[in-house]
Amino acid sequence: MDIFARKNIKPMLLTLGTPFNREDYIYEFKFDGYRCICYIDENEVVLKSRNNTDFTKKYPELQDLTDSVNKKCILDGEIVAFGENGPDFAKLQKISRMKNRSDVNSVYFVAFDILYYDQEDLRTMPLRKRKKIIDTKVKEQGHLIKVKYILQNGLELYKEAQRLNLEGVVAKDFNSIYESGKRVLYWQKFKFFKVNEFYIWGVKKEQGIIKSVVVFQKRQNDYIYRGKVNVANAKDKEFLNKFVRLYQTKEEKFNIKNVIWVKQPILCEIKYKEITNSGSLRHPVLVKIKS
Repeated sequence: MDIFARKNIKPMLLTLGTPFNREDYIYEFKFDGYRCICYIDENEVVLKSRNNTDFTKKYPELQDLTDSVNKKCILDGEIVAFGENGPDFAKLQKISRMKNRSDVNSVYFVAFDILYYDQEDLRTMPLRKRKKIIDTKVKEQGHLIKVKYILQNGLELYKEAQRLNLEGVVAKDFNSIYESGKRVLYWQKFKFFKVNEFYIWGVKKEQGIIKSVVVFQKRQNDYIYRGKVNVANAKDKEFLNKFVRLYQTKEEKFNIKNVIWVKQPILCEIKYKEITNSGSLRHPVLVKIKS
């Protein structure tokens, strides 16, 4: 049974990096969506998440991808929803939760790699050859968009992505093979983050160890809950343990379960992608504790 029949490919993963220019790299816009491995034959399209969850039925409009190829193929890409100002992740989340959709024209498959074509596994082929195949064998039409790329000028594209309010830029070694399921250094993502101050009012523990903090944003005299943020740094955990021992209170400051609360908040700095429609920080990272 070949990889098309098994339909269980794990995508190759990117490493978070800092923008650079390099002659042997290509650079692409990073679209804010759901990573997806797409299996296409003449009769149907099957969509699998990075964890191999089948979400084909969620996006019926993507069945028109059968018109984009003449042979069986496997594409790697992102499922993306577009709003007035470009890719709209909040809109995609809303669409994905709907059971009965009336609007079936807002979601697109944005393809950036091809892993299989006409009975051939292409993953050991250099990226420059895979790009040539996707450029010549896959048609951009209907709900399929092919990612454009440039050579060498990663810093220039990074500035343009920021101007267009996109998620970021991806850098790829043009000679790289495709290593399924691995996070590799020769595929890097340069993402845009916001940085702001927030207040820690409590911690969450697992088996007696601090795993995350609950953070709030101060607005005049109120504190607005912005979700939990994982704590990875050992020194931060040590500081928080000491602080909790000194200032722990049994009083529930806010209506959130399984939190160890403190009498006074701790100021911290967090970087994050955005504040979602539900009010939580998206992709938050604890940068430093300031008090």
